[in-house]
Amino acid sequence: MSKDEYLITDAPLKALTVFAMPMILGSFFQQVYNMADSIIVGQYVGSSALAAVGACAALTNVFICVALGAGIGAGVLVSRYFGARNSGSQAHLHRHRHPVPHK
Repeated sequence: MSKDEYLITDAPLKALTVFAMPMILGSFFQQVYNMADSIIVGQYVGSSALAAVGACAALTNVFICVALGAGIGAGVLVSRYFGARNSGSQAHLHRHRHPVPHK
């Protein structure tokens, strides 16, 4: 058994916890950043700036979710092409998944 087969060999709760750990850690650090931002802005800039940070939090979360969704969608397409051994389409998708052109 290789270390990559833990999703199908380990207990489901343990396997899903290990699989989800990067997303859990990312969300945790995002929350720590938001708390630190609110504390610093509230202490040193003022209540109006803190209100602006709070008002923009939802919009920022929308952008983060859209970026995560696009990344997951690109990962699904790359995985399908990889599984089908279609390296031409996989390379094409990899080149064109970013909005900024490569040089």
